[in-house]
Amino acid sequence: MYFNTQKNQAGFSLIEMMIAMVIGLFLMGGVVSVYINSSQSSRVNQSMRTLQENGRFALSSLRNNIQMAGYVDSYDSEDAIDPFPNADNSFFEKLTVRFQADQDCVGADTTATHGGFAENTLEIVNGELICTGNAGGAAAPQTIITGVDQMQILYGLDDGGDGVADRYVSATTVTTNAGWKESVTSVRIALLLNSEQDIKPAAESKPYPLLDGNSANFNDRKLHKVFTSTILIRNQMK
Repeated sequence: MYFNTQKNQAGFSLIEMMIAMVIGLFLMGGVVSVYINSSQSSRVNQSMRTLQENGRFALSSLRNNIQMAGYVDSYDSEDAIDPFPNADNSFFEKLTVRFQADQDCVGADTTATHGGFAENTLEIVNGELICTGNAGGAAAPQTIITGVDQMQILYGLDDGGDGVADRYVSATTVTTNAGWKESVTSVRIALLLNSEQDIKPAAESKPYPLLDGNSANFNDRKLHKVFTSTILIRNQMK
């Protein structure tokens, strides 16, 4: 007698297929969620690295200019070595420094028309930290970095004559002190930078502390970071 030992093969039932689809969608959702979170984290990390690089570069450029204020090899008059011409009285300030050099910050020659003195103005214009050469000369300003919210500057005054700053004050306060330019031995700077692009998944309101108890507040999706530095002015230290 012959017996058929093969069993009838049955396919998946509708319920089984639906369960498999739900499990597949659940797993796919997990993969997509992990990818989105990883991508977001990568964007944040990259933007933060860019902010760090911009901040270091900006402070280095400011330091290279500011620490030279008042430098001379030789001079004929006290007026020729005014270290801070055209002091600006605004709260978030620009700063002009003067020192002896063959070229200003935009590479223009200073020997022919400016007596060999560079007069560099550092300021924020349209979200850029720029440097303008001798009293806004014909050469275009040099952009140092972009993505700048604010810059605040305080002047360190040496009241005791020992070459060390005893207090830091804004341009509005410092200009009321007679002979203040001879007393400035350092400059303290705060730069508030942003990522220029929306990075956060949602807008966040947050204050960012600057100098002298002041702060700035932004409510957006950008990253913001404050960079501070105290720059000694070697030519002003007695």
